[in-house]
Amino acid sequence: MHKRLLPVAMRILIVTETLVLGGAETFVLRLARRLRIDGYAAEILCLNPDLENAALVAQYPDVPIHRLPMTGLRTVKRIDRVMQRLGIDLDLQQRRAARWVGRNLAARYDVYHGNLFGADWLLTLVKRRHQEMKIVSTLHGDYVLYEASRPGTETSRILHWRAKLADVLASVDHWVTISPAQHHQFVETFRVDPAILADIPNGYAPSNAIPPPAQRHGAATRFVMVARGMREKGWGFLVAAFARLEGDVSLTLIGEGAYLDELKRQSRVTNIHFTGAHPNPVELIGQSDSFIHPSIYAAESMPTVIVEALFAGLPVIATDIGSVATMIAAPSGELAGQLLVPNEATLVDDLTAAMQAYVDDPALRARHAALAPAAFAKFDMGRCAAAYASLYAEVTTSSSTKASH
Repeated sequence: MHKRLLPVAMRILIVTETLVLGGAETFVLRLARRLRIDGYAAEILCLNPDLENAALVAQYPDVPIHRLPMTGLRTVKRIDRVMQRLGIDLDLQQRRAARWVGRNLAARYDVYHGNLFGADWLLTLVKRRHQEMKIVSTLHGDYVLYEASRPGTETSRILHWRAKLADVLASVDHWVTISPAQHHQFVETFRVDPAILADIPNGYAPSNAIPPPAQRHGAATRFVMVARGMREKGWGFLVAAFARLEGDVSLTLIGEGAYLDELKRQSRVTNIHFTGAHPNPVELIGQSDSFIHPSIYAAESMPTVIVEALFAGLPVIATDIGSVATMIAAPSGELAGQLLVPNEATLVDDLTAAMQAYVDDPALRARHAALAPAAFAKFDMGRCAAAYASLYAEVTTSSSTKASH
């Protein structure tokens, strides 16, 4: 009696610069988990294991993670930094990583999926020796910063950016955009064929079960913000606006970084709770009444924290930046919150007015909150993973025309 041969699951390696509490990095973990649930052999490669957030990674024990060897990694990084300051592009870390990946992981997967430019550049280097590789890349905003050379607390200089960009554009088989601005940049500025661009919203699913909201004590209107601890995310504007509010209010700030530490030292406002980072922030978001995202970050695309807020059923007060407007829109066109102009000169005033409206009019806040589930539906993780699986199949079964115009 012959055994029936089962089809071999598609093998996918999702490559990330590191695994920290950021939207791009947590998306990698969520996508890999869902793909595996759906029967695909998805694994992760972390290029900077020395920077990993252990608490975050511990929530995904079911996802296989490959890591570049730690031996000598810090020394190599230090040499690269010194040479970069001198204008010399040794690129030792990436070339060392490319050799390791070429020896250990090349030809083992059907698709290599890059996230952020560092991962795309690494895969480009590997593909020079393994031309058969199929590469998909998801854009998360860093290409905007590198191309425009905009200042910011997270901006790092990439030597020979234009030459490296050209190599990456020639190597990636298909791109995934998550905002109209990204699509426009790649078509109009980088002259990439629209046929190899796909628009797939980042999916979301909590890493663990979410506890029900805690029993409310008092009538305070509870605001919450979650982001990386950089000035451009708008922390300072929010603290200043919160200080002006009238009524029974509280504010929870979830994140970490030098800028937040300084803000905490300077703040004299009561009822502000600095919690530090949290590996699963939706647990705390769900304990609040309204989510705030006052970002002025030039590379903002599709902030995962807003998706988490919608998942938790919260109305969102946010600047109209990146894809935020479409993110908080329900199919009816109504918004699950309020949009503000990302203007530093007026942002504190606008935030104060929007937050005070929720304090004074709980019915308005409730109407916006009722729209959150419908707005979230577009970010269902099952839908996202199915779209990626379809794209992977397309890339592996067709000879993509990657060429730029």
